[in-house]
Amino acid sequence: QKYIADVARLTAEIDALNPNPHARERLESARARLHEIEVEHNAARQEARESKSTFQAVRKRRHDVFMRCYNHLATAIDHAYKALTQSPLFPLGGTAYLALEDPESPYLAGVKYHAMPPLKRFRDMDQLSGGEKTVAALALLFSLQTFRPAPFFVLDEVDAALDLANVAKLANFLRENARSYEDEDVEADQADEVADEAMTSHYSLRQSARIKRNAPEEASTGGSASQFIVISLKQALFERAQSLVGIYRDQAQNSSQVLTLDLDQFAS
Repeated sequence: QKYIADVARLTAEIDALNPNPHARERLESARARLHEIEVEHNAARQEARESKSTFQAVRKRRHDVFMRCYNHLATAIDHAYKALTQSPLFPLGGTAYLALEDPESPYLAGVKYHAMPPLKRFRDMDQLSGGEKTVAALALLFSLQTFRPAPFFVLDEVDAALDLANVAKLANFLRENARSYEDEDVEADQADEVADEAMTSHYSLRQSARIKRNAPEEASTGGSASQFIVISLKQALFERAQSLVGIYRDQAQNSSQVLTLDLDQFAS
């Protein structure tokens, strides 16, 4: 009876254990799968580290490029605004400056622009008059010109909101910073003479000189000469131009005609 009871007990224990003859094969398969997952995990972590490093490099470059432009404009805009607002009564002109809303990530936030005309207290830009806003906008435009010079500007009645005094200031500013084709051709002709003497290349230095002058470059805080095409109805502005282009209607031909006048020939 005792042996029978022991056999029954051992049989019950064996049945409770329920051994699986394929357990070793499944264990090896699980180990191989675990190894594959570890390899994939390590590769993903390495890729994540490389992506993070690349992102940080791009972020730093974006920050450097943005701040290089911002720092230049922060200095140039005050010079341009003063040049547009100076007068015998106010020789120092007004004051303009920029402020970052988020210095840590400036490209993710805005840039505040403040302009204070001569003898005016500080006010937000939207509280300035139309003429004051125009002068501030022109100062910003001409400041950008010193960072990425453009070969020419087309200004369409930008003086509409300006009084005669500010129109005269704008005209003087444009005249001082204007570049004429005549000046460019004189320099190019001199370059051609050098090329003719050297006879080292069939490529014209006239083209080379113009390309170099028209190529974008990071200028200093000083202005960069350009050509200005201004559409205006203010005599105080177009009387200071180098040349005039007028459009009129020819009733006989029922079409528009163009008149040009070189004002430099009347300069005293």
